[in-house]
Amino acid sequence: MPIVLNMVSGLLLAVSTVFALVHLLLGIRFVQRVSNYRGRSLSDDECPPALVVLCIRGADPFLERCLQSLFRQNYPRYEVRIVVDSTDDPGWGMVHELIGRMGVNHVSVRALTDRRPNCSLKCSSQLQALQNLQPQHELIAFLDADTVPHPSWIRELAAALQDPQVGAATGGRWYLPSSPSPGAIVRLLWNMPAQVIMALVNIAWGGTLAFRRETFDRLRIVDRWGGALCEDTMTADVLREHGLKMKFVPSLLMINREDSSFRSVCYWISRQLINTRLYHSFWWFVIAHGSTIFLIVYGGALLAGVAAALGDATAARRALLAVVVLQAALLSLFVWLQFWVNKVLRRRGEEANWGSAVVWLTIPFWVVIAQAVNFWALLRAQFSRTVEWRGIIYKIQSPFAIQIVEESQITATRTHSL
Repeated sequence: MPIVLNMVSGLLLAVSTVFALVHLLLGIRFVQRVSNYRGRSLSDDECPPALVVLCIRGADPFLERCLQSLFRQNYPRYEVRIVVDSTDDPGWGMVHELIGRMGVNHVSVRALTDRRPNCSLKCSSQLQALQNLQPQHELIAFLDADTVPHPSWIRELAAALQDPQVGAATGGRWYLPSSPSPGAIVRLLWNMPAQVIMALVNIAWGGTLAFRRETFDRLRIVDRWGGALCEDTMTADVLREHGLKMKFVPSLLMINREDSSFRSVCYWISRQLINTRLYHSFWWFVIAHGSTIFLIVYGGALLAGVAAALGDATAARRALLAVVVLQAALLSLFVWLQFWVNKVLRRRGEEANWGSAVVWLTIPFWVVIAQAVNFWALLRAQFSRTVEWRGIIYKIQSPFAIQIVEESQITATRTHSL
């Protein structure tokens, strides 16, 4: 038994050390991309006419700020098409009131009427918004209602698409909750490494996503959206099939300061992972990565306890060290990443802070919780055949056959947008 414990603990320590080094290297690569990125600044004459699509279901906490920022973009020629879930949706009145107050005339608003039977309501809304595209729409951009775009948001997307080898440009989300609630902290901690992975393996984010019109039409992307749960995750694979790249634009890391309940965050994480399983070829990497971290942390703690109970101090120390090495690397990485993201925010004139001090003081405890939640969400994503999203339960018959099985009326919320 002592030989077995020492072999297993030694192997665990070796794997933990390798994983810690790999995470630090991935973090360095991500930080290099964020800190070295200098996007081209387009003149007004170089900016192609753009169409921006926004789909709304419910009154998100930052919806008003999202709309205000979208309507005030420093882009010379752009049209906004908004599709609201229904005229009874709490977002319907907010949108019209704000349009009237700001006096904008480049925005059209429609209720969702073309609900397709085999895709999500978001995909239905986007497809309805894309009907009757005009020849002048040379750039098509999408954002979510929890995205608050800075003034040069469209211009930076357009600049990234100047490269003919780039088929789509995307940004990323970064959570900086002001509330130290369990749900907000877990989402912050889960999203940090998730965003690094998304940027490095080219997983698009629908909250900031843009295509050249010519590419969008030639790849017939809308044909795939007509049966999908989400529109963004599949983008990289579609582009790769046609020899095109997706470009992550570091300056388009969008800050989200929403709070959320712990339960909502758990199911939100599960839904993100379901999208990856359905629509991205790197699902094997995501599930192997999360499972290995869970094994090191929870398996190492269990092994240390067993070894200590059996009087094998050497095996117990190795197992415990395996946990400490990985967690110390991850905690260091989190602080380092936040430091560089704050630099991005200052560069575009936004408030840069570390969020609540309570959030960061409690991170060592919540990291362990987030790792357990991630493992649960991985298992659920792998085996679940239903998913709940904004009061709707979808049945996953196949990646491109999604059926609504239950729908509840969305109500006004100022708490979160999950």
